[in-house]
Amino acid sequence: MSHPAGTVTIDRSRSPEPSSLSLLCWLAARGAAVCAVLGFVLLVSVAVTPAGRIAAIALLGAGAWPVLLTQAWVRRDRRWLRGGVACGLLVLVLVGELVRRAPPGDTGIGGRVSAVHSGSVGSFRRLSPANLVPEVDQLMCCFTVMALVDPLFGWRQSAELKSWTAQLYSELEGDSAFARLPSAMPSVYGELLGMSPQPGHAWVYIPPGLNRTMPAPVLVFFHGSGGNFKGYLWVLSKVADRLGMVLVSPSFGAGNWRLPQAEAAFDFALQAAAKSTTIESKNIHVVGLSNGGLAVSQLASVRGAQLRSVIFLSPVFDGERLGSAGFALQCMAKPVLVLTGAEDDRVPLGYVESAVAILAGAGAIPTLEVVPGANHFLLFSHRDRAVGALGDWLAANGVSAW
Repeated sequence: MSHPAGTVTIDRSRSPEPSSLSLLCWLAARGAAVCAVLGFVLLVSVAVTPAGRIAAIALLGAGAWPVLLTQAWVRRDRRWLRGGVACGLLVLVLVGELVRRAPPGDTGIGGRVSAVHSGSVGSFRRLSPANLVPEVDQLMCCFTVMALVDPLFGWRQSAELKSWTAQLYSELEGDSAFARLPSAMPSVYGELLGMSPQPGHAWVYIPPGLNRTMPAPVLVFFHGSGGNFKGYLWVLSKVADRLGMVLVSPSFGAGNWRLPQAEAAFDFALQAAAKSTTIESKNIHVVGLSNGGLAVSQLASVRGAQLRSVIFLSPVFDGERLGSAGFALQCMAKPVLVLTGAEDDRVPLGYVESAVAILAGAGAIPTLEVVPGANHFLLFSHRDRAVGALGDWLAANGVSAW
């Protein structure tokens, strides 16, 4: 068929117009790529471990891969397809290396330190991103984001907390037993995505050389907002070592404690400890950090008679529970330690002092210890001081150094 002079024929078979579906895929791929680039920049700039940096590169590759494939689809060009395949293979290799480096998680019940799960919560998930990316690097990212969005958390505080955390986790990873521990962060991310957390995970630490046939005192630790970091267990294990205590740290997502969950976590913690050693049921002590103070307040109001002592660290209190008749009944003459930082701008000293007055009014015997120069993160910044204060106070309140 002939065409009039001066007309131009377009071969649409060589340059097809994109369909609505391909356009949506193209946009989705680029949105994912933007998120991946932002994640890469964040992680690669703060990671302190080789695995963290590998994860950053894998994240960047995972963002580039769908872009390359959608370009191959839209343009019908094999060069883009080959690039996409190569990128996908690279990501697989990097993820394989992360799996190789991930904590094995097979700590086993009865070891010096072990992870215990209930049937309802499930078992260790080695392929979870929260275990492929080292926990310390996740915390580094978290502290950076907090400096951007939290008005109470400036860049200076972020930098200081990163330094303390990096040092702490460097020590932790040098201990083969702790290095094998899985992270509890999957439940935190699940809660952020709308899933309801459930008690049913706990770490159990038993001092080396402890005679497991003899009943031992128990220290149950309730974590604060953000999750049950392994770093907390590492710090408090020094208290357990000094006093011959079994240390149990139950998890509850991001730490939004409520009474039913606090009781369930407490019961599970004691069950988990009893699977590994003999515990002294009349020598149980509880400690709550920050939001964990809510759990301790709630638990003491209904189970205080079961506790030898109660400890609050940089605490948030459940004021309603502290002022309840149940708390007064359960905690009459109960020794209570409140350890807080003088420079804590999240939980101001005036708030803590008011709660201590309520404790005294309820008939408990509170001791307030204020750490000069410490802020809300004193368990990391002043950990030697915190470990010493906890050990001294527990020794004076029913726990004998073994």
